[in-house]
Amino acid sequence: MKKRFGLIGYPLSHSLSPFIQKKLFEINNVCGDYTLSSFPKEEFDEKINDLKKLDGFNITIPHKKTVMDYLDEISDEAATFGAVNTVKRTEKGLVGFNTDGYGFLKGLQMANISLKGKVLIYGYGGVAHTVAYCVLQNGCDLTICTRKSGRERAVDLVNELKEKFNKNISVIEEDEITERYDLFVNCTPVGMFPNVDASPVSEKQVSLFA
Repeated sequence: MKKRFGLIGYPLSHSLSPFIQKKLFEINNVCGDYTLSSFPKEEFDEKINDLKKLDGFNITIPHKKTVMDYLDEISDEAATFGAVNTVKRTEKGLVGFNTDGYGFLKGLQMANISLKGKVLIYGYGGVAHTVAYCVLQNGCDLTICTRKSGRERAVDLVNELKEKFNKNISVIEEDEITERYDLFVNCTPVGMFPNVDASPVSEKQVSLFA
């Protein structure tokens, strides 16, 4: 019997997930189908019943936090990071997991990049939340960067992190990037396919991360 999986988010026109997942199905001899379901947060209530019919689904922007209110169980990692990017349908119902932290650390390892020193994270959403935890758990100094319009939400994230880690964490706006950092992590959709040449920071600012 063919298993049914998918990705939810908004928008999803850039996503290569169906191609990637179907190739993985072939490699692992899984009889499965993988589809995209693009809808805004406001439609979550009416979409959840359709999602419950899937064997599992991935979650991307902007639903990683929203989906948590609709799940029957959440893994320890997802609860810690405050976001879910993978859901599996089980006998217990919908169970949420977070693999972003593992993926972030594994990516650094594969690129031979050390997680140390001063780290600048651009963004304040689910991915930024997860990466921030990984950064602080590794003893790094953290700065959260945001546009002016997102400063209030970035401050909320920083206050939560300060309470958990008892560390001094800064918030700056994008035009305030003037010092050198050991690592810059883009946790926004800027630069995703098909707009791969887009950058959340200027060329001059990028030179500070060298």
